[in-house]
Amino acid sequence: MPVRCFTYDGVEYTDQLKSRKRNRKRGKHRKRRPLVPVFHQVLYLGEERWQSKKKLQEMMEIPEKVGEFSSLLPEYDICMADIHEQNPQLFHTEWRDIFSLMSHSRKKEELKKYIEDNKIEIQKLSLETRWFLAILLEQYTIVDDDVVEVRDVCKAWDGAMQMYADEAREATRKEMKKEMRKRENEKSRRQVFRMFSKGYPQTEIADVLEIPLKTVKRWCAGLTPAAQK
Repeated sequence: MPVRCFTYDGVEYTDQLKSRKRNRKRGKHRKRRPLVPVFHQVLYLGEERWQSKKKLQEMMEIPEKVGEFSSLLPEYDICMADIHEQNPQLFHTEWRDIFSLMSHSRKKEELKKYIEDNKIEIQKLSLETRWFLAILLEQYTIVDDDVVEVRDVCKAWDGAMQMYADEAREATRKEMKKEMRKRENEKSRRQVFRMFSKGYPQTEIADVLEIPLKTVKRWCAGLTPAAQK
């Protein structure tokens, strides 16, 4: 999780830089604007207690020889809230009831007894909150609606999330391939310019670099070779 959050922060700051660059090109902001701070908070919903590392350095094995430089490594520490271990009294909305229920969720029998003892109060909660609790706790008696309907909603939600994840991964792969092609083109373009500036004929450049002649001609348009052979 520290690595994931560290990555999310980096992506967000990179997107801000790209957006700032696009705005400057469009003439929207001539003055360089500062970055907006990014803050991630992890809300843990797992049934088991969190046992993984919370700091980036805790995930590392720092060799003794470079130990003196460990202070230069980022001490990225995730801000994590375990939904099962929050103090319900700190909240003043229906989150108080949510956290009250979640504090009993790791012991199934205790949870069932709590729901039975507080059934009237739970039924006063909004339908959205009761659906949220029913899905999170797998206690479908919390909602008044048909249990089958609620289960179908859960399945539909899981299916939608899986589809979204698949689409996101596919989009990422396409973006990476696009970026790789762009880098290859830039590398080839520099090689073409370098050879053309030294006087190599365009036909020879195309043969040597295995690039279509029309592409070489397009890239070399407007350039003047040092010595035409």
